[in-house]
Amino acid sequence: MKGVTVPKQLILGQSATLECKFNLEGSKLYSVKWYKNGEEFYRFMPSMDNQFEVFRVSGVNIDLASSTANLVRLSPITFETAGIYRCEVSNEFPVFDTVSKAEILKVVAIPSGPYISPAPVSISPGDQVDLNCSVTGSLPRPTVFWYINKTPVPASTMNMSKSSHSPISLVHYSMHPDGRVDTYSNIRFRVRDRNFQDGRVLVKCSAILGDFFMKSDEIVLPDKRTNIRVVEVKSDSEESGKILGLFDDDSYREEEIFSTRTNSSFKTTPENWFIFSLFLTLTSKLWQFGET
Repeated sequence: MKGVTVPKQLILGQSATLECKFNLEGSKLYSVKWYKNGEEFYRFMPSMDNQFEVFRVSGVNIDLASSTANLVRLSPITFETAGIYRCEVSNEFPVFDTVSKAEILKVVAIPSGPYISPAPVSISPGDQVDLNCSVTGSLPRPTVFWYINKTPVPASTMNMSKSSHSPISLVHYSMHPDGRVDTYSNIRFRVRDRNFQDGRVLVKCSAILGDFFMKSDEIVLPDKRTNIRVVEVKSDSEESGKILGLFDDDSYREEEIFSTRTNSSFKTTPENWFIFSLFLTLTSKLWQFGET
């Protein structure tokens, strides 16, 4: 017999295939039998009219349509499916040799999560951050890790109520009657300037179960200071020093400059220019008449 191939673990609610590998070396197969904890639950005998036979065993649910001489498909997997599984192979007369191989199978439960709460908010230096990470319904108990900007946060046994500037994490568990575990991890830290990278703080929670499950949840805490709108206020001196356009309404014009430098009662109208010219002509004539 070459051996038995089984999954590393049975996943609750899913299906699994057990394979019995054997080499008869030219002899004729008599039977293939499967046992759980010493109780036979599946039999294949090619010489019989009813080649496949199933026996009721607690926790063993066989998908007969997907099972063959050397394959047994279990579906669905329950907690009672766990146990010691053995495949036994026998050949025909005249040898009647029987060989077997066993494997221990455990049932695991894929959890829900991890989930970080509460929802992310804007923060600034000096703020205290309190976050929770929940991983529920797992088997076995998961290992939970926190990261701040990809830097691991060490677990602590100190009281969370005590003030601490360095990040600390605490974890507690709740057991289900069927053996599954709810895991709750808390992290607390005081925000410092050095925590910000590109105007934010990235916090991640990762959960690991053996070599078959690893999942993470992460949130981004933006810098509250980057959300403040800057309003530019110009002084009077800056306003007075502006450069006016050629056609601005308040642009300076030559006639306005001239009028500001003369008496306000004098108006530069055409009639005023005519009277002024006539006055100069009469004055010149009188001057010439006096000389004669």
